[in-house]
Amino acid sequence: MEAQTSPPSPAAPAAKTTAQPAAQATSGSELTAADAAGVQSGTLVLLPFFVLAKNEKPITNLTVDGVTVQEDGHPETIQKLVHAYNEPLSLALLIDTRANDTGILDKGRAPLEKFADEALAHPDDRAAIIDFNDDAGLDLALSNQHDKVHASLEKLRAKAQSGATSNDDRNVNGNVLFDALYLASDEVLKDRAGRKVIIVLTDGLDRGSKESILSAIEAAQRAHAIVYTIGFESKALKGDNTNQNGNQQPNGNGNGYPGGGGYPGGGGYPGGGGYPGGGGYPGGGGYPGGRRRNTGNQAPNPQRKDSKKVLLQISAESGGHYYEISSKLSVEQALADINEQLKNEYMLIFAPPSREDREEGFHHLQWKTKDTSQLLQAESGFYITE
Repeated sequence: MEAQTSPPSPAAPAAKTTAQPAAQATSGSELTAADAAGVQSGTLVLLPFFVLAKNEKPITNLTVDGVTVQEDGHPETIQKLVHAYNEPLSLALLIDTRANDTGILDKGRAPLEKFADEALAHPDDRAAIIDFNDDAGLDLALSNQHDKVHASLEKLRAKAQSGATSNDDRNVNGNVLFDALYLASDEVLKDRAGRKVIIVLTDGLDRGSKESILSAIEAAQRAHAIVYTIGFESKALKGDNTNQNGNQQPNGNGNGYPGGGGYPGGGGYPGGGGYPGGGGYPGGGGYPGGRRRNTGNQAPNPQRKDSKKVLLQISAESGGHYYEISSKLSVEQALADINEQLKNEYMLIFAPPSREDREEGFHHLQWKTKDTSQLLQAESGFYITE
């Protein structure tokens, strides 16, 4: 069956267990140094993906003949398929501290701590935390220390509860969701080996990002980072523009959805910089220092359905899922479903043949499973850089 773009229902929380590679591939069941070198040089393409049964439970015994992939309509020969659970995990948690007027972080901090504890199961696993409101900043660099993750989440909960921003003497005029996603993808995860996952907890509104939704998605795809979006309702979505300090906020989403330009979007961060040094966005401080601040550029407030559409698009095109928090779905349930998927992630490798029509830029992928009752979620494509 073709890759799905709609989210499944959450699975029941499950205890962490040590998974064993289940997929049988033509050239081995683990990624090797030669695989990594081939991916780095561009002679091999490495793609993460998930397969779900009709009941939306993860498939645990996929074999290399159980899936096919085409690049721009050309069938590719899969050289290797592995169960990726034992590959190092680099996780970025993106927390919308501006939209905490419903107390989502008060309810979500403990589930996030539990999720991080279970996800960081191996010595090489790492987690980073980025908070965003009128700017985006790295609150915790990649770490495998659970106590640091807990402390960062508690700090953000307290910060959101008090209505503080990175600069307390100014009003909260923006919410740079797309800048935060770009920061996580391009400066935190891009050069990491193994599995790369981003989880975004937000209402889906973007105000004043320098990046567009298209360039943020492009950054995630270039990094091969799977993005899970967890959406919740805030006062801003209900049409209340008063922030937690009682100040009126101008509506707007800057370069947000629905933005201009065609997909795939181009361009990285203007103004130089990048990991690990200088530049800044704007006005100094690159990763791991400094923050990215909203500079205005306000536009009409998007409708609630557009907010949901933003989060659906981000997750679908990066191979993740969108979860909508409601009376029927808690943050804990959404995270339990993500955790179950991550324990059953697959990666495949293929060597694209040289073709005269193969150009630099974005290449669309068409995925299918041999069992047509199964659902496959994966990136919508990948980038070639000459």
